[in-house]
Parts: sequence; C-alpha cells; structure tokens
Amino acid sequence: MVKPVYDKAAAKREKLRLKSIKLFNRITHPLGYGIFYQRGEWRFDKISKPKIIFSTYDDAIRQWHLESEITTPLDDNTARRLLEGEFQLENKGVSAKNTKKRRYIPAELGVEGLFDKLNQKGVRYAVLRWFDTLPNVKPGEDIDILFSDEDMPFVDTLFLLHKRKGAIKCDLYSAGGLPGSSLDGIPYYEKRLAEEILDNTRLYANRYKVPDSWRHLLSLTYHVFYHKAQNSGLAPRKEIPPLRSEVDHDYAAILTGLAKENGKSLQPTLDGFFKFLKRNGWDASIDTARKLSVRRPGILDHYPKPRRAAGTDGELSIFVVRQWAYDRSLVPWVCQNLRNFGFDVKLVKELEKEEKQRAASRIRGGNWGAGPRPVSGGGPAALIVAYDYVPCPPTYLMQKEHPHVRNARVVRVKDIIRKDINKHVPKHLRTNPLHSSDDDIEAWDYLESVLPDYVDEVQRSVSQGFEGDPCTKLVLHRGRRAYSYVMFRDKKPCLLKIFSEGKEGRKSYSQEMYAMQTLGKEPWTPEWIDHGPNWMMMEYYHRKYRLDHVAEELGDEDRRKLAGKVLDLLFDIQSKGYAHRDAHAHNVFLYNGQLKIIDFETMSPQDPSIPFLKSYDVIGKGSKSPNATGRMCYTRNTAKKSFERVLGVNLTDAVQYMSRKF
Repeated sequence: MVKPVYDKAAAKREKLRLKSIKLFNRITHPLGYGIFYQRGEWRFDKISKPKIIFSTYDDAIRQWHLESEITTPLDDNTARRLLEGEFQLENKGVSAKNTKKRRYIPAELGVEGLFDKLNQKGVRYAVLRWFDTLPNVKPGEDIDILFSDEDMPFVDTLFLLHKRKGAIKCDLYSAGGLPGSSLDGIPYYEKRLAEEILDNTRLYANRYKVPDSWRHLLSLTYHVFYHKAQNSGLAPRKEIPPLRSEVDHDYAAILTGLAKENGKSLQPTLDGFFKFLKRNGWDASIDTARKLSVRRPGILDHYPKPRRAAGTDGELSIFVVRQWAYDRSLVPWVCQNLRNFGFDVKLVKELEKEEKQRAASRIRGGNWGAGPRPVSGGGPAALIVAYDYVPCPPTYLMQKEHPHVRNARVVRVKDIIRKDINKHVPKHLRTNPLHSSDDDIEAWDYLESVLPDYVDEVQRSVSQGFEGDPCTKLVLHRGRRAYSYVMFRDKKPCLLKIFSEGKEGRKSYSQEMYAMQTLGKEPWTPEWIDHGPNWMMMEYYHRKYRLDHVAEELGDEDRRKLAGKVLDLLFDIQSKGYAHRDAHAHNVFLYNGQLKIIDFETMSPQDPSIPFLKSYDVIGKGSKSPNATGRMCYTRNTAKKSFERVLGVNLTDAVQYMSRKF
C-alpha cells in the first residue's frame, strides 16, 4: 500500500471548481442545462425536467416521496414545546485561542511550574506518554496531555497559543473532544476510554499524573494503531512488510515490553494490536475509525465485515434522537416522517440509563457537543431503527461531503427534519436534534454496541420484508410517457409504471401490455404482478444488479462471458419474432444469475429469418428508430450505455462466447 499524499493546492482547486460549478448551474438550470459529474467525468449537458402526468394510480392516498422535501407539519402544541426547557449555549464565548490543540507552556512557568499548578488546583489530567524524561523534553518532541472537559476553562489560562522564546510545545486533548482539543474533529480517545485513563492515574516522580501501567499499555497501543497506523513502522500483518522503516520510536519493542510487564502477550503487527484492543474493549467504533481513516486508510482493513439481514438489498439506518428533541416529545413525529419518506421503522427504543451510557460512549466518538450550532442537542435519548428496502444512491457531490453514505435518503430526510425543527426556533437557540448512522455498516455496529439483545429481532424483522404502509410510493423516474415508482406488495418492493394519457403514453402502455401477455413467461422478463387501465406493476430489481454496475466488478474474461449472455438474450427475443429496439446496459439486470430485460415500450415485430448479426438489436438497422432512442443496439459504441461500451467487448469477441447457435 502506498502512503497517500495530500496535495493542498489540488484540494483548493477542487473546492474552487465545485463552487464555480454550483454558481454556473444556478444560472443555466432554468434553461435546462448544467454541468454534472457522471461515470468518472464532468459533462455539460441537458438536464431532464419533470413532466406533468395526466393520469395517476388512484388510491386516494397521498403520494409521499423524497422530492416533496416537506415534513408532516408540527402541531401548535409541539411547536410551542420547542421553546420550553433549558438551553445550554455551548459555543458562546469560545475564544480564538481555542481553535488548535497545539499550545505552549510559557518559559517563565516551565514544565514543573505547570504541573504544580495543575496539581494544586486538583485538575484531572494524564500525561499520555514519554513522561519518563520529564521535566526535560527531547528536541522535536512535545508533551501530550489529556484533560477532563470540566477543567479546560482553567487549563486554557495556563498556555500560550503562539510559540515564544523558551516556550515548550504541548498538545492538549479533552475527554469529550471540545473545540481546540480534539483530533480531526473527534475526541483523541473515545470519551469512555479517556475517562478510564483519567480515573486510573498514578503520580510519577511525585509530580506528574500518568496512566497506570495497564492503561498506559492500552492507550499507547490505541495511539499506535489509530493515530500512527501506517506511519508506525509496524507491518499490517505478519506476511506483509512494514510500509515505513524510519520512525520516531520502536513501537514494537516498547509495547511488547509493556505487555510483558502486565503479564500479557502482544503480536507486534497492526493486526495484532487491533485484536489486543478488541479483546480488552478498547477498539474504536466504526464511525470513529472511519473519521480517522481519512488520513490513515489502512485502519478499516482490520475491521470485520458487518452482519447483514439475509435476502435483502436495502440499508439499515439508525436515527439517534438526542435529549433535546426527546424532552420535547418529538420521537413520534420523527417516526412518522421517516415512514412518510419510505423507511420501514422496525424498532423504537427509549434508552435506559445503561443504554444511554453505551450509546453516548460508542457513537460519535463520545462527542455530543453543539458542533456548529449554538445549542447542544444533548446525548442520545432514543434510537429509531429503520430499514430502507430501496435505498437511493448518493450524488457525486453528496458522496464528496459524506464519503461513507450509501443511501441519499438518510442524508436528505435527516436534513429536512432538522431544518423543519429549527425553523420554529430563534437562530441563536438552534440545535442538532437528530443524528444518524452513515450506512448499513455503522447501523449494525450501533445496534450491536447499544442494544445487543435486539439484534436478532431486527434481523428477523428485516428478513420478513416491508411492514409499513403498503400504499407508500417512492419516485424512481419521471419521463414523458410514464412515471416509475416503487411500491410494496406482499412485503416486497415492486416497480409501478403509470402511463400518461397522451398518444405516446397510450402506445407505450399497449406495447408493455402486449409484451406481458406474449413474453411474460420467459425467464428473461420480469415477473408481472398486476395491471390496471393505465398502469402495471412488476418485479423490482435493485440498481446494483444493473449491467453497468455489475460490469464494474468484473475482470476481462468475465465481461466477455457476460457479453455472450447478452447476445444470447437478444437472440432469444429475435427468435420469438421481435426486436426490443432499446436494448442497453440500463435496461438489463443480472439477477440471481439470470439476465432480465425491462422496458418493452419500443418493442416491434421482426422477421426471425433476418440473420441475427444483422438484426436491429445488434446493429441498429432494418427498422425505424423509435422515440429518441437513437438506434440503440449492441454495437452503438458512441452511446455510453450501449453493451459494447459498458462491457468493453466488441461484437466479434462477444459472439465467441454465445451458447446459442445460429
């Protein structure tokens, strides 16, 4: 693994480019054009606009979908409660000097004078490491000190922000990761671990409070694995050589020696350190590890894969209702809005005392401060466990801001709920009332850490399928001829297509119905579930099964085999006497090992006697191009979604992998 190089100038250019694109798109969006990022490159192209649909699936139920971006209104009593209770203004009065962890001991105070003052005041602190040389500090070294949150106001008065002659540099960390005393915006140690260190100190050389021998071993191991990582000089595993040879300390020798003093054995590799921390309950939660992994990518390689519910393609999410919102009885309102936006709420748990403690220590790294808002939302008070059976992939810009998010609906719904609450609160009293897991991995980790007795129950519920409102509609696509939604039938997601009453809509509906009646029993067509005067419902396939997404994970040989299967599919359609006339990678899915093709709106008869390699679906000739498909076929390599372009396999090579003979 090559150590990543952070290019500050490139990062600034990227940030400036994104800002410029946003401003440009505001101007060009009304004209229907814009710049957007798609499949590895920036494009300036036409932006499709939502079309009016004249006929809808009439069930007298409001159509809830993400695009509405509105919540169920707060009733007057609930809105009034938002202004009740105590408000803790955490960000008020934060001084400029509290913006960095690096501080300096004034020369006139000195190291011994500093610690004498700390001891006289009864400050809870711990010098974390390399304390055996104090009061002397080696050139290039600093003093790393952990403090309790309560003592930070006094501690701030003892240090300088800028270096002066004779000043001694220190890095200050607070247990809760307060502003100016954190690492990468999170506590240096998860708060539960920081408190354990502070509660178990000993006096070294009759002056310096340091961790006892056991916590010294654990905290230094944590530091090497999570903070140093690939720069520690340790091999990731026995069979992998170290990524760096020149290091400031021989961590392998130091830590194996400390382990021996404590009657323990420690394998001197990063994987050995992680397993040691995990055995002793000192491993960081997955969301803490992810934040640290931005500059230390190897950390996540040692975390095991999370458990998942069997037979599902969705995403588990956990929404943490913080104490501020809980005290104002907002839990039912939050649950209602999650259901409105398509989430199947599986469990709502008001946390008991011990559960609150576990949640507060294992989620967000133990940091439940106000963040950028003036009022703290407080610690975790309730967990809402929800499942999205049809997660919505994040946009490129959302992925840049939230790199671990896999379901855009989580981010959007959380933001909508937060904004709707805060619009009822004066600007100087706004807060963050809701936290959520980023993805399925974090959600299961939250559940296992906070509510381990409920894990099996949630897994069973998820595996049983959707148990929410069966009339929920989630918008997938809005086209000129039809709208596509996801609905639920028999607890499973289904694709609902509603056709417009215009000429093109009626023709498309007729073609789809004809395909259902004539080809509905073929293994390569979706399961047709239901239909009405202007709508039809069929089996839904998650986008991860779509051919372009499947191809991204395949090697060259597997792509050629898949290309042969695609030609087999097109050959079968022709042998039935038809041409699909819009066959491309976005309309074909690989589901349970079987190719499935959808969207038969453009299907037309074709003479089976026409040589297959000269048929419309292969070369785009022999028939008029329908609608705006642009003669879509296998060989149209100028179209980004054509089979030849997506699979990277030309027709001659693909034919060699066909199983059909012609």
